[in-house]
Amino acid sequence: MRASWKGRLFGAALCFLSAGAFAQTPPQTIDFDPSNASLAEWFGRVALQSENRQGIERPIVKWTAPVRIGVMGDRVPVYRPFVERHVQLLRRLTGHDIQVITAGQANFVVVFTPDIFAQPQGNVRNAMRALMGGDDAALEAFVANQPRTANCYFNARGGGQGIAGALAVIPSQRDPSTAWRCIVEEITQSLGLFNDSELNSYSIFNDRTPYVDMTPPDETMLKLLYDPRMRIGMPPADAKALARRILDEWRPGR
Repeated sequence: MRASWKGRLFGAALCFLSAGAFAQTPPQTIDFDPSNASLAEWFGRVALQSENRQGIERPIVKWTAPVRIGVMGDRVPVYRPFVERHVQLLRRLTGHDIQVITAGQANFVVVFTPDIFAQPQGNVRNAMRALMGGDDAALEAFVANQPRTANCYFNARGGGQGIAGALAVIPSQRDPSTAWRCIVEEITQSLGLFNDSELNSYSIFNDRTPYVDMTPPDETMLKLLYDPRMRIGMPPADAKALARRILDEWRPGR
């Protein structure tokens, strides 16, 4: 009998302190143990499809350049430490050079705003426009076309050598668990896991689940994507077959 794979749920544990920061109570532990076949199928859904083109597979996409994240907008001193906390996890899982910067040129901007559907202004607009290829009309259309049911959203722009730039827009005045889930989900997805999927009920990438932190399957998806054997441009069929082989190496007999 194989051991259960333990996942952690932090959802109900987040609250605001009077100083405006997050606090955590001990998390619940939930048991689940997906098979390698299930994990490989989930990888195909989140890494080889995208939210705006459901059912259409695409080759592997990820960052090769160092990722430099700038945090902008409302309540930055409150939220930057939590972006930094999540980036530490992403750096460990991917082995990629990902840093939050306070000066210099960011190629990934995380914007906190009271109204995620309002057109950005000032320096925030300039930074977002630059990451949309310098196109004002494209930026305005991107913001205007977001579904009003969205809690937050992201955009990643490709280049010949992988993802070239990204932005994430996150509410600054919602409940703290929503803000934290958005930090985790949007920044992670901007690394190349572009799709949500209801197929996986143990995932931050499923809006029907209560998770606000990455679950062990989510971490595995990201580790698979950034395994050096997963090459940018790899066709979907090859990527799914490779994912299964890697999982069988990591988790023999599952």
